[in-house]
Amino acid sequence: VTIAGSTLTLDRAVSTAIVDLGLSASDAVGAATAVPAAALGEVTRGLLEPGMRADLVAWNADWTPQRVWLSAS
Repeated sequence: VTIAGSTLTLDRAVSTAIVDLGLSASDAVGAATAVPAAALGEVTRGLLEPGMRADLVAWNADWTPQRVWLSAS
């Protein structure tokens, strides 16, 4: 049995999608948040709206994460 994997982290994938591939920030972040949350049936995650879990990332101009806030609930 062979297990495939990657060392690519999600923050690096978002940065690569925006900087190297030219995706819009909205599309890249949505692909990393709302799309997987919806695929997993997570109704309180993936969007920044009232009633949703507020897990946030602050990015710098080079699309490197600078700070992360996680919801306690």
